[in-house]
Amino acid sequence: MSLISNEIKLNRVFITGGSGFIGSHLIDYLIKQNVAEIICLARSEKAADTVRKAGATDICYGDVNASLDILKPAMSKCDAVFHLAANVQTWSRNYDDFQRATVDGTRTILQAASEVGVKRFIHCSTEAVLSPNGPLINADETWPVPTNIPKQYCYSRSKADAENLVRNYPDSIMSCMIIRPRFVWGRGDPILLPLFLSKMQQHKWMWIDGGQMLTSTCHVRNVCEGMYLAAIRGQSKEIYFLKDERNSTIRAFINQLVETQSVQSNGMSIPFWLAFIIGWLLEFIWKLGDFHISPPLTRQRCILFGREMTVNDMKARRELGYQSHVTIQQGMNELIDDYKNGYIYNKIRY
Repeated sequence: MSLISNEIKLNRVFITGGSGFIGSHLIDYLIKQNVAEIICLARSEKAADTVRKAGATDICYGDVNASLDILKPAMSKCDAVFHLAANVQTWSRNYDDFQRATVDGTRTILQAASEVGVKRFIHCSTEAVLSPNGPLINADETWPVPTNIPKQYCYSRSKADAENLVRNYPDSIMSCMIIRPRFVWGRGDPILLPLFLSKMQQHKWMWIDGGQMLTSTCHVRNVCEGMYLAAIRGQSKEIYFLKDERNSTIRAFINQLVETQSVQSNGMSIPFWLAFIIGWLLEFIWKLGDFHISPPLTRQRCILFGREMTVNDMKARRELGYQSHVTIQQGMNELIDDYKNGYIYNKIRY
């Protein structure tokens, strides 16, 4: 299918998850695309302050399950809704946490947007909806999402259920598009880079199968590029994978990441089967105990970072004109600059 030319113009948009890693970059990206009004959902004053600093023009106080009486006025006259908010952890003692935040929240935001006549709904999903099937090798949008994903894969299950809501929403009411970036990284990363640095500095890092499996990655600004293009050019009910210009091995990419912060890579290697058993045991122990953080290793993490996870983004390039403008080296250079300027990625912020 050729590049779609009948694109729409975005003047006023609504964003959920705007205070998060992708969301704050998306606000900046939309400003640079001359989007005049950017309204962000914020469930706390801290989140509101974050999106204001990023450039949001207005705040809607509440979460993704807020009353429609709160959400609808804020979405009124919006050209598009960018839905990024979700539970992004890889494990929870109670799946209801994921159900409420990711699935029920998506249902609420869809309903509010459609009832005020929003034209476009862009849903940020993940390749993890496919991952319980095992490794992904050059996966494209024709790969079927597994049905009845076990609830122990909380993240995959909830994101797949949310996708299902978006894909099945009547396009006579609102055009809905799904984007799936893999391994989002870049400046301001609050989770993965701090995690890698912390574990390696404490000599607690372990590679699975030597880290030699291939992975796709997607710089955070490339995610924003893909989301914006989906909003102005995407076709309803379509899914678009997003990635950087090339794949890499997990080990090579993570080594490159931590070395931008002058940390030397280290860590022993264990086979996948052993890592998977350890992940299962830790999940079992965590369910019995009163822990307030996720286990250090879960079965979900084993799959996402211990199996090949490569995706094919040719559909986005062909239909949307996606180009992944930020190269891996450019992204790494920005992280090097952060280090030189004293920005320290040493605190994991969930």
